[in-house]
Amino acid sequence: MNRAIQCFFFLIAFYSSNRLHAQDTVLPAAVDAYVEKSAALFHNTQIYLHTDKTQYVSNENIWFSAYLLQTPFSLNDYTTLYVFLSHRQSKKVVLSSQFVMSQGMGAGYLFIPDTLETGDYQLVAYTNMITQEQHPVVFRQLIQLRSRKTSAHSLSFEKAVAWPASGDSCRLMLRVTNEHNYYAKGATARYTILADEKPIVNGSVLINSFGELPIAFMPVAGATRYEVETTIQKDTLVSFNRQPINWMQPPVRIRWYAEGGNLLNEQPARLLFEARGIDGRPVAIDATLLADGQPAGKLKTGTDGIGELRFTPLSGREYTVSAAGSRPLLADVFPVVEKNGYSLQVQEGVIKDTIQLRIASTADAKVKVLLHNYRDIEGYWSLTVTNKTLTVKIPQKEMPKGLYTLTMFDAQDRPVAERTIFVGYYQQPQLSVVTDSNAYHHRSKVKVKINVKNPDGKPQQTLFSAATVQLRRVQPAYFQDIVPFNYFQGYINAGIISTRLPAELGDAATLEKFLLTRCWTRYNLPEPAMALRNMAQGKQLGLSGVVEPLVKRATLPVELSVITDNGLFFVSTDDKGKFVVPDEMTILEPDRRMGLVVNGKRNEEYKIILHHEVDSLDKNAARLPYTTPFIPGAGAIDPGPEPLGQGKTLTNVIVKSRPDIGVYHGKDGCNDYVCMYNVLNCTNHPYGGSVPVNGGSYYLNNGSSVTYVCKSAKQENQFLLKIAGRYYSKLFYVADYAQFSPPEPEVLSTIYWSPQLITNEKGEAELSFYTNDLPGSFTVIIEGVSPAGVVSGKAVFNVGKEK
Repeated sequence: MNRAIQCFFFLIAFYSSNRLHAQDTVLPAAVDAYVEKSAALFHNTQIYLHTDKTQYVSNENIWFSAYLLQTPFSLNDYTTLYVFLSHRQSKKVVLSSQFVMSQGMGAGYLFIPDTLETGDYQLVAYTNMITQEQHPVVFRQLIQLRSRKTSAHSLSFEKAVAWPASGDSCRLMLRVTNEHNYYAKGATARYTILADEKPIVNGSVLINSFGELPIAFMPVAGATRYEVETTIQKDTLVSFNRQPINWMQPPVRIRWYAEGGNLLNEQPARLLFEARGIDGRPVAIDATLLADGQPAGKLKTGTDGIGELRFTPLSGREYTVSAAGSRPLLADVFPVVEKNGYSLQVQEGVIKDTIQLRIASTADAKVKVLLHNYRDIEGYWSLTVTNKTLTVKIPQKEMPKGLYTLTMFDAQDRPVAERTIFVGYYQQPQLSVVTDSNAYHHRSKVKVKINVKNPDGKPQQTLFSAATVQLRRVQPAYFQDIVPFNYFQGYINAGIISTRLPAELGDAATLEKFLLTRCWTRYNLPEPAMALRNMAQGKQLGLSGVVEPLVKRATLPVELSVITDNGLFFVSTDDKGKFVVPDEMTILEPDRRMGLVVNGKRNEEYKIILHHEVDSLDKNAARLPYTTPFIPGAGAIDPGPEPLGQGKTLTNVIVKSRPDIGVYHGKDGCNDYVCMYNVLNCTNHPYGGSVPVNGGSYYLNNGSSVTYVCKSAKQENQFLLKIAGRYYSKLFYVADYAQFSPPEPEVLSTIYWSPQLITNEKGEAELSFYTNDLPGSFTVIIEGVSPAGVVSGKAVFNVGKEK
C-alpha cells in the first residue's frame, strides 16, 4: 500500500461534505421532534469495501480497499479497520484480522484456507469508532466460496411443489443424501422455513431409510420469497444448506405504490406497481385494472417487474385486477381513494435544476412542506392550497447530491404525504475505463486507460482502487457498487427504504422507478436497532490484558516490552496488572507477529492474559439477522471449467480424506514463505510471498500436500506471547511474463489488484498487467472517491487460447 497517497489533500474536502446535523431552522415542536428522531438514525459511520470479486475458491486472498463515506467523527479518530468472515447460516466466524486506517482509507486481505466449506459467507467490516457511535452499523458483503471441502450431505426437492389451495398448507418432500450419494439414514435434520427472510416454521426430523425430509407450512400473506434452511448432522459430520422454494406456475404478487402515499378522489394520480413471483423474481405481466368491473387502465410491466399507471381515481369504486394470461395474480389491497385528504406529486423525481411540486387537497387548507434528507433541513415552507391544487417551484440551488424527502404536514403538524427525490444526478463525475484491445491471447500485456472528469467536464484528480478479474467471479446478485451504496445504503441501514440496493444509478427513468418503489417511505420512521450498540458500547477493541503474578513474591505493577519490526516499545501495568498497548505500537508489516514480554529477571513468575473483546464483538455481530437483498441472477455456484485452485500443483490433490498430506517441519528459524499459488518455498515465484501459518495446508514444488509445523513457534512461556497486530495490506503480485514465464499453468481468476491509485492533474491514469492461462471474459472494475463525489466504472475484454 502506498501510504503517502492516504494523505492526499482532497479527501478532507470530499468527506467534509457529509453534513450530519440539522440546520438551525425554527420548526413546530412536532416537526422538530420528527427531524430530531430521524437525524439520530444517521449518527454512524458508513464504510464501504471494494472487494476484488464476489466468488472465491480455496487458497485465494479476498482483497479489499476500504473507504469512509460518512464520518460523524474526525478522520484522525479512525485508526483501525476490523474485518471478519462468517458463515452465512451457521453464523460462525471463520476468519478475522485488523488493518491500519489513515485519513479515511484502508486496505487489506483475508487468506481463504482449504478447511472452509463451499457455501455463502458474510464479509463484515467496521472501525474502531463503533464503540462510540449512537446507532452503529457494519458493512456487509455476501460472497460465495467454492472449496475442496465438499459438504457432507446434499439436499434436493423430490418433486415439483404446487401452490396450495386457499387455506391449505404447503407440503414439501426433500431428499437427503450423504457424500457417497447414499440416503442419509439416521441423520438429524433441523430446518427453518423463511418467508422474506423471516423464520415462520422450525422443526427437527430424523431422516428415514429413504432419505426423506417432509416439511409442511402455511404460506404467509404478502410474502414474496420462500426459502428452506437446513442443518444436517450425522455423528460428527455437520452440513448446512439454504435454497429457494419454487412452485410450478406460482401466482404473481402485485404491490401498489401511490406517489406521495395517497390517492385522492378526482385528482390525477401516478400509481406505480410491481409484479413478482413467490420466488421473489420480477415478472412481466399484461393485465387490466378494473373499477367496479369496468376497465380503468392497463397494468403492464417489463422484465424489471415494474409498471406505471396514470389515471384519475374515484372514491367508492372497487378496484380489482384482471389477468390476461393463465397465471394467477395475488394483488395487494388496492390503496384507499381518499374522499378528504391531500396528495403530493413531483413532475420529475430526478431533479435537474428545479423541484416542481403539485399539491392537491379536497378543500382549501394550510399545509407545511419540509425538504430534508433525514439529517439536514434544506427548506421549510408554510403554504395555502386554494381551489384544490397548488403548484410550487423550488430552485435546487447548490444542495449536496443525494436522496431528499419532501414531507407535507397539515395544519395540526401531522404528516400527510411524502415523496422522495434525487438531487445531483446530472452533476455526477464521469469515469471512463478503456482497454487497448477487446481481445487478448494467453500471457498478453493489457493496457487500461482511466479518465475522470468533474460535472463541468474538467479533469478531476481521483483516488481509486482497481481490480481485473474473471467476469463470472463477479456475480450480479452479490456485487455492490460504491456509487449507489454511497447514496442509498445509509437509508437502508436506518430502515427507511427497502433493502434492495440497485446495481448502479442507471438512467434517469430507471432511477425514477427506484424512487417511487424502493424509496416509498410514507413518513414512518423505524425504531433504531439497538443490538449492535449494546454489543459494542464500552468495548476495548485495542490490544489489552492483564498480568497475573504466579507466586506470592511477584509484585505489581510491572513493565512490558512490545517487540515489533518497527522497534522496541514499553508499557506499564497498573497496580492490578491491567495494561493497554497504544495503537501506534501494534502496526506490523503483513503476516508478521509481535512479541509481548514481561520485563525483569523473574518474568517467569508472571502470566500474561490477553483480553479478546474484539473477538467477542465479532462473534456476537455475526449472529445478528442480516437481511440479504434478493437480486435476479442469484443461484447455485457455477463450477466452471478451471480447477478449484490454481495451477498444475492442484491436479494431484485427493479431495476425499486427503491421506496424502504429510508434515513439513520449517527450516531453521522457520524463514519459509508461501507464493500466491499456496506453494511452500515456491521455486517459480521466490518473491512477494507470505509467511506460512502453523497447521496450515500447503503444497510443495513437487505437487504433494503438507501440513506446516514450525517448532520454534511453539509457545511455552506464559510471560512471552507472540500475537497478531494491525496490518498494512501486502502487495498483490502482478505477473510480468516478459521477465519470467513459468512453464506451469497460471490460472488465477484475479490478475490485477491495487487498493490505492491516483489520477494525475489531467484526471488520467494508466494500468498495465498480463493475462494468464485462464481463458474467457474478464472485467476491469474501478471504484474511488474525488472532490466531485464517488466514482465507478467497468470495462470487459476477452482472453482466447494460445496464439
